[in-house]
Amino acid sequence: MTNMKSVNKDVYLDLDNPSNIKDDNIVGINELAYFHDKESIGKRSKKMGAQGILYPTKSVDMYIQARRLYILGLFESSIIVCRATAEYIANEIFENNINKNIKNKNILDFVCENMDFRKIVNNYLYKYKIISRNDKEIFNRIYDTGNKYVHPKKNIKNIENDSEELINKLKSLILSLRNMLNDYDIVNGILRKKGKNNIF
Repeated sequence: MTNMKSVNKDVYLDLDNPSNIKDDNIVGINELAYFHDKESIGKRSKKMGAQGILYPTKSVDMYIQARRLYILGLFESSIIVCRATAEYIANEIFENNINKNIKNKNILDFVCENMDFRKIVNNYLYKYKIISRNDKEIFNRIYDTGNKYVHPKKNIKNIENDSEELINKLKSLILSLRNMLNDYDIVNGILRKKGKNNIF
């Protein structure tokens, strides 16, 4: 094995010769070249199915990103984003519920930032029946699997299977806890909060 030394080199752009400057299309084509198995990308996309009607929240945006990473075959990244999304969902629900009891925003921010994920899910959301036992188990499963990739101790096999499993579990969690149809009714073609007369 040879020793590799990093060498700093000055780079000069020839601004008088535009052919040396890559435009966005060339950069895009170069990036697409990394995705060799385009047929598999299509198959994974079909596997995902429809997203459903979801709340426009940060956690839903992250879930969509995790799906896209899985479809592109970036399995390890997808798993890590699934784990982060589970944390985000738990924090969103925790903050929404604790907000009813703590009016001081500084105290609320401090409490939310210093709560451990497991304590939020197991000792608060589940204990006080804000989430179901099934949701609690999904939260913990996503977090456990995600931790294997965030803190790897050995080579991990079946990355694609783990990624697919977590995406499906996260989809179940999102549809349970971030699905607009659970909290809204459609009345005369308009979404209305259940039990209230206000329009969304």
